Amino acid sequence: MSLEIAIEAACKYLPEGYEVGLCMENGAAWIELHDPEGNKLEIADSADKNLDEQVIDAVTAAVDYSNQGEF
Repeated sequence: MSLEIAIEAACKYLPEGYEVGLCMENGAAWIELHDPEGNKLEIADSADKNLDEQVIDAVTAAVDYSNQGEF
């Protein structure tokens, strides 16, 4: 999957209020997930994953977090 397709999927399936961010520094890039209150949330270990895989992991985690507490 390309990063562009992963981003399009995130825009379609990311729960309202959740944000996925692309962070970069010299020699590294990674994805972060924040909830509607701006809190940084844990996502799956991504040390060996491409950015597109990290985006999908973040969206999956956001859906899981947003469904917590619902019956």
